[in-house]
Amino acid sequence: MPKAGDIFEVELKPAHIEWGTRGESREDLERSEWEAYIQISAPNAYSFNIMASTVFHAVSSDGQFNHDVLASGSQGPNLEYAKQFEGHHDLKVIGYWLKGYCNAKPGDAVRVEFKSPTDVLFTFIRN
Repeated sequence: MPKAGDIFEVELKPAHIEWGTRGESREDLERSEWEAYIQISAPNAYSFNIMASTVFHAVSSDGQFNHDVLASGSQGPNLEYAKQFEGHHDLKVIGYWLKGYCNAKPGDAVRVEFKSPTDVLFTFIRN
C-alpha cells in the first residue's frame, strides 16, 4: 500500500477525460459522457505498491471532490497492480469534478498525494 507523502502527477490525455465519449451508439454516449479516470502509470503503481481492487477515500484540494475511488485495471507481471483510479460504484464522479467543475482539458494535470495508506488528495493543475 502507499504511504503518507507518496506523490505523483498525471498529465491528462484525451482518453482520461473523454473515457465515456467513445461509445458505440448515441445512447452509449449520453449514458457515459461524464466518465473519466486518473491514470496510474506502471512505474508509479510498482513504486507506491498500488494494487488493483483497492479502495481509497479521495478528496480534492479545491474541496469539490469527496468520494471513494477504486484502483482498478490490471498491469504488471502478475496483473496485480492498478492502472487507474475510477469512482467506486460511480464511473462518472471523477468526470463531474474534472470536466464539470475544473473544465479540464488535455495537457492539464492531477497531482495525486497519499495522506495515509487509504486516503488520497487530488489537486487539479491547469496547464
